[in-house]
Amino acid sequence: MPELNLGRPGLSVLPLGVGDAFSAIHHPTCMLVSRYETPAWDNNLVLIDCPQSIRKMMREADDGRFHGLDLPRIDTLILTHLHADHASGLETLAAFFKIAVGRKPRLVALPEVLEGVPRFLEAIKSLGTVDDLFDVLPVTEGLGIELFPPVGGFNDGMVLRVKRTNHPIPTSALRIWDQGRQLAYSCDTAFDGNLWEWLWRGPDPKMSAPADLVVHEVGHGIHANYDDLKRQGRTEPEWGKKLRLIHYPDDMLPMLEASPFQLMREGKLEIV
Repeated sequence: MPELNLGRPGLSVLPLGVGDAFSAIHHPTCMLVSRYETPAWDNNLVLIDCPQSIRKMMREADDGRFHGLDLPRIDTLILTHLHADHASGLETLAAFFKIAVGRKPRLVALPEVLEGVPRFLEAIKSLGTVDDLFDVLPVTEGLGIELFPPVGGFNDGMVLRVKRTNHPIPTSALRIWDQGRQLAYSCDTAFDGNLWEWLWRGPDPKMSAPADLVVHEVGHGIHANYDDLKRQGRTEPEWGKKLRLIHYPDDMLPMLEASPFQLMREGKLEIV
């Protein structure tokens, strides 16, 4: 794809949805992550969270640019938590891979998130257990796991790290390293200064490179407050370039569009 031919390796992110759980304007928040290598976006895609109507979301975000995005291109699903706006499509995805694709996608999540997955699959238990439907890979806080092997002469492959967030149920923020580039995503959380530092500078600031793109939620109540993000964001030298807001409620959209922050948009490719 011409827009991914940047003359350097790295990551790209395609938001499929950017809204909160109650949005009437946007799909629920989730995104696809791809290396930009050849052939970019043709396989080994990473899906972060899985709302219902995931195939329609992929189709709408594609609009012909990616030659027909669909579930068979997905290798790995990273499940951040089990609120329905992030996990209601699990049954659809699992059944589709079992019946239509004939292989198991990889499912990556915190152990306590994985414990709750069977209840989302109760209606299709005749197709098998969670282990029958997915290659399950638990990820624990503080330990990175390699999702894909190195390419292009790099020593490390695509590595995922997680950190628990301040949310009513077990939830993880993410950092993904690959080919010298780093993506950080807060997922659902109240504003947390320690999480902010982890997103921007990594688990060990003395050893970790700063993130190249930080995606942070914004919302009401149990979600990160706009004023906190505005105050903290402006302390970062490159916040205007590196920070994107996501998971925003409909009633905040006019204010956010008039704010200095950049927003993630459905179908708008972000280069990391």
